[in-house]
Amino acid sequence: MFSTSYTMWYWRSTEHPSKVRTSHLVGQGAKLIDAAKSELNDNKILVMPSSDTSTDGQQTSMEIAIFFPTSYAEKRKFDKAKGTEILTEAAEDMGLHYGNFVVQDKEDVQSFSREELHRIFAAANSSSDWVITTARAASAGVPAGKAASSFHIAHWRMERLRNARGDDIEKEVKSTLSALKSWKDGKSAWSTLLMIASGVAIISSALAAIAVIQNVSALVALGYVAITMEFITAGAILSAIAPWAALAGIGIGLGVLAFKGASNVMIIVNDTSSQIVRRRHKIANGKTQTETPVIEGRTKPTTSQSSRADSFVSVGIYAYSKDETFGIPLSFFGSLIGVSFSLSGLADGPSFSVGMDCPNSALGGGNSIRLLAWDDPSGVAGKANDCHDEEDKCKIAKGKVDVVVRRASKTGSINWGMCLVTEES
Repeated sequence: MFSTSYTMWYWRSTEHPSKVRTSHLVGQGAKLIDAAKSELNDNKILVMPSSDTSTDGQQTSMEIAIFFPTSYAEKRKFDKAKGTEILTEAAEDMGLHYGNFVVQDKEDVQSFSREELHRIFAAANSSSDWVITTARAASAGVPAGKAASSFHIAHWRMERLRNARGDDIEKEVKSTLSALKSWKDGKSAWSTLLMIASGVAIISSALAAIAVIQNVSALVALGYVAITMEFITAGAILSAIAPWAALAGIGIGLGVLAFKGASNVMIIVNDTSSQIVRRRHKIANGKTQTETPVIEGRTKPTTSQSSRADSFVSVGIYAYSKDETFGIPLSFFGSLIGVSFSLSGLADGPSFSVGMDCPNSALGGGNSIRLLAWDDPSGVAGKANDCHDEEDKCKIAKGKVDVVVRRASKTGSINWGMCLVTEES
């Protein structure tokens, strides 16, 4: 496979205000990024905002990252001195409150495939309109105090999920969730690029209030997610994954049955123009690990060459495990749940319910998933109980919306499931 090595270097201002006003930092950063891009004048180089996600509290300085082919440094076509000169002089010329930039010791280097680079540079050349639209939807829709929020996947990744059957469902769900792990301690700009290359995006609801991002690219807007200090979206998702992911593969022998990790894990993909809102749930056996209260509708970049393949759809995570005693999964019952959802959150709006069962298989039974075209968590949990079904379908909204659910393997300590909600174009 053809690949190209790219490097990212980081510069941080040593002159800056003593207190941070996010809108001011973002506004001045956007101006500096535009000036640096103009000075570099190279379509293989990207300039974007960054921050140090491993640092507690707000970062008062401004950090700028430059992404370029590694060969440029090897051939001295671009070096750290040039980056320092461009950023410092541009900031001084524009009279910014952030200046005297100093290169950081940290650097990131990785080889990217042609497809990954296409995704990254497509985000750099597309409008931020769809990012703003999604941020506003998240800001308006997620109830206060709810930790987990939806994230977003590219249309090509959704199609892989749609076409998956059997063990491929587990593979695709794990691949989608693993892409979120690109968001980690370190430099936020690098994490953002890795996620975009993987077909995943996390959009901060705080971006909705920052008007200046209307004039930047989608890539730069996504780069400001970390700077708005909305780490809870990514952090909550990742911390929610850990408890049940660790439960897999402990064994099913009768001697260790009580320690078996029986978990139901489902991702819901919202390929509609409406929000999907969780209404009620029935936890017949086990406990909740995480639920996404609101999944925003699909978004689409607004460029002259945009197509359905460029669109992003929202995804929610739902994870449930067996009961615990003193933090240990001690129970002879597995996880049996039913959850109901509605489109746009209307009490009388189109609804559906999903049931999942992951029993202690040493006592008999197998993983299953079921679906009902109405609001009935208890009923769908009862249908899922030991039914072994691997797929179910229904239509809602007077036949305009298709809902399909599938599970991976009949056996296994994690019942991997996916639910795809699709609206007719």
